[in-house]
Amino acid sequence: MSSKRNRNKKGWAKRKARRGGGVREPSSGAARAGPPPTGRMNDPPVPIPDEPTELDQIGVLIVEEQLGLTATDMAGLRAMAARLPFEPCMSLLASLAGRVEKVMARPAEQLVLAEAFFGPSELMQRYRARMARDAKATIFGPQPLYILMRIMIDEARDAPITQELTPSERVDLMRAVVASNSVTESGTDPAVGPTSKDLLGYELQIGHYYSRPPWIEEMTRARELYRLATEDEELLRSPDRVPVDDWISRNGITAKEQWAVGFGLSTAANAWDPNDHPHVPSEAVDQVLEHVGLSDRKEVALPVIAADRGALQSAFSDLKASGKRFIWELRPFNTHPFLRLQGDGGLLLLGRPWMLSWLSEGFYYRVMRVAQAEDVAAADGRTDHVQRFTAYAGHAFEKYCLRMAREGVPKPALVIGEQKYGKGGGQKTSDVAVLIGNDLVLFEVNARRVGAEPLLTGDPLDVSEELTKLLVKKINQLGVSIGALLDGIATLPDVDMTTVRRIIPAVVSAGRLWQTSHLWDYLDHARDANKCKSFEDARVESLQAIDASDFEVLMALAYRGQNLAELLARKGSGPYRHRDLAVWLAEDEQAPDQGGRLPSVESRFESMVAELEPGSGHHARVSV
Repeated sequence: MSSKRNRNKKGWAKRKARRGGGVREPSSGAARAGPPPTGRMNDPPVPIPDEPTELDQIGVLIVEEQLGLTATDMAGLRAMAARLPFEPCMSLLASLAGRVEKVMARPAEQLVLAEAFFGPSELMQRYRARMARDAKATIFGPQPLYILMRIMIDEARDAPITQELTPSERVDLMRAVVASNSVTESGTDPAVGPTSKDLLGYELQIGHYYSRPPWIEEMTRARELYRLATEDEELLRSPDRVPVDDWISRNGITAKEQWAVGFGLSTAANAWDPNDHPHVPSEAVDQVLEHVGLSDRKEVALPVIAADRGALQSAFSDLKASGKRFIWELRPFNTHPFLRLQGDGGLLLLGRPWMLSWLSEGFYYRVMRVAQAEDVAAADGRTDHVQRFTAYAGHAFEKYCLRMAREGVPKPALVIGEQKYGKGGGQKTSDVAVLIGNDLVLFEVNARRVGAEPLLTGDPLDVSEELTKLLVKKINQLGVSIGALLDGIATLPDVDMTTVRRIIPAVVSAGRLWQTSHLWDYLDHARDANKCKSFEDARVESLQAIDASDFEVLMALAYRGQNLAELLARKGSGPYRHRDLAVWLAEDEQAPDQGGRLPSVESRFESMVAELEPGSGHHARVSV
């Protein structure tokens, strides 16, 4: 019997098929750029239309029933974990998870990994037979492994990392890994209902959870946003300004020191090479702390990035995530990507995605937590700290995008920031405008990240509210701005709107989304018809939605000679209109090669790393 998730995959295909067009078998090519395997599928492959869809990115995670085994429930998995030693198993799971991250959507490579992990066995014969029947079937998924780690934190018996597993314990651990797929799968079923809105919520969850943005760009962007928030003279005069430097130092070490210790420990833990083990021995931890000037504040620095088992237990307990929220609530791993081992065992990196998050968007969230605490305490007699911080972060992100456009788009194209218009200058044009010949590209920018509640629940109401804040409001603003430009109410310097041939609108969000037909159906229906009436003008091309990474890719393509307006117009007019930019670039033969990064991004990252080199003399000036 197929799971509810599989029935929903069929529903996706049926809804798409009703729109017309031929059918074809799912393609595995898109898996490189989207969510990895999820769900199970016992039925024959579902035909899907010629037009590329989100189904191309949905893989199949093999569960116990498909192997002829009895399905394990949560209580059963907890019982398995209770028989296992804690640190030795966490070490093996962390190492396995790192390798799985590299081969999420590659069934053949997963089979090789499984043979190394499980060894020659009847289990492997069953896996091979299943994979021979389904080309998209995979053995491992990161989410089940991280959920198993979380259960180990609650249930496993204490043991140091140096303790060897007995033969029976090795079998129990392997059995728990297999069972974790079933438990994670069954845990998602209550979250996925039969309607399009239910599916939209689920897509928001897996799209965000399985997003793996490029790590160099993520860290470099975080560094630049921090620099803008703390150094840019115009931003420092903003009435929304908050003391970012002071707030982020509330935990005892500065942002500069956080960057230094985070990058140093991640390097020591082989965070950027999944083939190496993620354990950092205590002597290596001490060397990192000495190198970054924190050896005399070890017990202040380490708790910022690492937690022992008890602290993780308390953090998960405080969140009270149960039922369908359980498998999505992993924020303590983001907050503390390293496990502090007992005795003098050093640190264990639990997951590379958590480390990347800590070194990038983590700086945003650490400031946000202080802002929330300041509101609760009514510090300075105010309760608008979160509101001010989000507004201030928005100003910094807008400025960042404008600067990236100026660095990427070559002359004679014009790159223009927002312009005031209307009574008293109370309204503004889009955050970034680019005039290329007779084409005008307009970007409306939003620094908002996807909120925790919709990611935990997938509830249609939570998701609708989140998408309104993240995208719909910005789409409406863009519609109003385009209308004002077309009507002559607003103007852009050196732009004659009577000569503009095409207007290409796009919204840019800091929050990451998986672009699907359900998302675009929602956006098309949720936006304000009056405010967006300008989209009906013959000169206005299809609306696009991209995230920060996509924006940087577009600017790098423009820098290398691609016409930005033509790129967006081509994507928006073809079968990939409602797909991720990365999928279009990877699959469409008419799309350009992605190429490299902007030189400015590479130089900033090189500068970040150089500041950590021995003898650089820049330890005190390292920024994030």
